Amino acid sequence: MKFNKISKKLAACSLAGVMMVSMMGMSVCAAGGVTGGTEDSPITSVPVNKTVSAAENTYAPNTTFTFTVTPAEATTIKDKEGNSVDVKAGIVDGLKADKGATFAPDATAETNVAYTPAAANKASLKTDASKFKAPGIYHYTVSEVDGKYEGITYDTTIYDVYVYVSAKLDAENNATSNMYVSGVVSTKSVDGGIAKSDLEFNNVYDGVHKVTVTKKVQGGFATADDTFKFDVTVNGATGEVYKVAYTTKNVPTTTHVASGNTIKVELGKDDTVTIYGLSATDSYTISEQGITDGKTATGYTVTDNCGESDGIVSGKVGTKDANYTITNTKEAVAPTGIAMTVAPYILMVAVAGIFAILFLRRRHEEA
Repeated sequence: MKFNKISKKLAACSLAGVMMVSMMGMSVCAAGGVTGGTEDSPITSVPVNKTVSAAENTYAPNTTFTFTVTPAEATTIKDKEGNSVDVKAGIVDGLKADKGATFAPDATAETNVAYTPAAANKASLKTDASKFKAPGIYHYTVSEVDGKYEGITYDTTIYDVYVYVSAKLDAENNATSNMYVSGVVSTKSVDGGIAKSDLEFNNVYDGVHKVTVTKKVQGGFATADDTFKFDVTVNGATGEVYKVAYTTKNVPTTTHVASGNTIKVELGKDDTVTIYGLSATDSYTISEQGITDGKTATGYTVTDNCGESDGIVSGKVGTKDANYTITNTKEAVAPTGIAMTVAPYILMVAVAGIFAILFLRRRHEEA
């Protein structure tokens, strides 16, 4: 019995090996896929690797990348001896998408230039051996779904994937009608040729920009140490988080604002606040607080480089960075203003004095 069991495994491995060797004859530069499946340990899952390369100071996008598996037509491949090997058309659901690659911004971590999903959020395909009725090599294509997530450039690579199906053996080492998957090999076009490659999709998250507000303080009565409070608000895709960097009296601080929320910052002379990672339709508002009719409660006149006096800059960055300057001015009061205020009283005293002198002189003459 033990001998039969060993013989059965050897026969199964031999059958699977013959099919795998057929694929090894292709012009390849790297191994790709999953091999080595057996009756007792068949291949049921195929990993899909995903990387998102983001612009500097941009958190990971809040989205899931999904993939499409399509049964492809029958074809032939060459084994290492140059012989043609038949490949069957893919069977529906014999190989199909299982999990997408899920990303989420993490405001507690430093912004990276490349993100990969956490282990629990990685993408995969799955096989279903019950869909196959005969052993052989089955042909599929795998591609990424364009999720239309703003700012993301999707990977357009199409992989040819070959699923190796073997028949399970009975006690006498005869093939049965029950199948298992012994290997999955993926290839793609490289420099005009075909190369084995793991299923890897790379996205670029660089369709994002930044907005910066610079605070200027000027005027003869301006105080160099004065600071001014601002609200910073961003409205973008649900779950998005945006990096915010600002200075207060030239001391840098880094924080973040979640979509739909508002944070408060304080800016002094020549300080700046910058919001990063804004895609084209994300809206922002940066507003100085306590302004009434173009003036602060402490007497500063407020203007910006757009000609407005409300201390508010807002909008959408579109396809380029945006820069604003909000200037607070407090001019010195002219001394003539004080003279004009006091002069009437001095004149009244002078007139009263003249009348008093005239009155006393007249009394003296009458005496």
